[in-house]
Amino acid sequence: MNHKINQVEEFLMTGQPLTVLDCFNLFKTFELRKIVCVLKTKGLKIESEWMTNYQTKSRYKKYYLIN
Repeated sequence: MNHKINQVEEFLMTGQPLTVLDCFNLFKTFELRKIVCVLKTKGLKIESEWMTNYQTKSRYKKYYLIN
């Protein structure tokens, strides 16, 4: 799991947002919510924003690093 945490941390440091689906496609894990929680306890300032897919009417969160 530490490897996945490091991968997600490095990705967020690039300034790009990340969703659970993006996380699976890039890092082969659906554990983004847990990883974000771990990174927040390490002191990273991560915010999230609810997004809506208007075609499917589904909602999901987009996570990103703030300064």
